[in-house]
Amino acid sequence: MSWERESLESRFDDMLDECYEPFTMGDLIFMPSDILKSCDPVAYRVGLCEFEDFEDEEEEEEPETHPRNEHDLGLSCDLCEDADDDPFEDLDTYTRDADWEMEERGL
Repeated sequence: MSWERESLESRFDDMLDECYEPFTMGDLIFMPSDILKSCDPVAYRVGLCEFEDFEDEEEEEEPETHPRNEHDLGLSCDLCEDADDDPFEDLDTYTRDADWEMEERGL
């Protein structure tokens, strides 16, 4: 079994175990993912395939954006073309324009 498949199954098991309560019989505790895997392996595999499709859809829907504060902090961003530009360039331009306008008005 590949590492990716094990990781997918682990995430699916975690989701099942978070959604459903463990089953307790006497001193024994059974996790929902283990119960489904053992009692109905076909339903487990169908659910696993649906879970994989859901994850794939979520990845496709995620926009390629970054948190706005990356630029505010001067961090580079692989998604932006201007990642190497000065993050304060717009502020410098605004300040320079405001200073010029104040001089023009005699303030």
